[in-house]
Amino acid sequence: KDRPAITLNFLLQFFLLALVGITANQGFYLLGLDNTSPTFASAIQNSVPAITFLMAALLRIEKVRLDRKDGISKVIGTALCVAGASVITLYQGPTIYSPRPSLNRPTPPLFVSLGDANGKNWTLGCLFLIGHCLSWSGWLVLQAPVLKKYPARLSVTSYTCFFGLIQFLVIAAVFERDAQAWVFHSGGELFTILY
Repeated sequence: KDRPAITLNFLLQFFLLALVGITANQGFYLLGLDNTSPTFASAIQNSVPAITFLMAALLRIEKVRLDRKDGISKVIGTALCVAGASVITLYQGPTIYSPRPSLNRPTPPLFVSLGDANGKNWTLGCLFLIGHCLSWSGWLVLQAPVLKKYPARLSVTSYTCFFGLIQFLVIAAVFERDAQAWVFHSGGELFTILY
């Protein structure tokens, strides 16, 4: 009932939401994960709520009233979030887990597959993960004005996912030129892709 007619302007907004929230978000995350460790990639995502709050406050989407308890709680929560993300990012303590096997016993296969981040470009990986957090936060903030004009939330999500799929298909076609990589080897692969 509340869904307005689809216009070129709305389609462009959905395309941009997909570009920021799906394509850039996931692309930066995967590139960052490839160049850092899974622990670091997971931990840095704790900064997303703080970045989202700061973006929304700067764009005047979020109101902060420091004369009220909820406003003070928002600021304290943001500061704690940034502090926690900074600690996990800058911590230089001893290694808690090392995938290298001891001399006396072999490493179980599960731990071998976890790997470590030796020989990876951590600086580049951190930049990619920061891009991931910024794009994720930007996507959350940019949804608010789109949903005000187009209040059908499920339709916005569907269009955004559709455009994200198209964008990733184009990227995959550009980077994967080997036709053999596009062949399905099992029904499970096809099911996974369609699901």
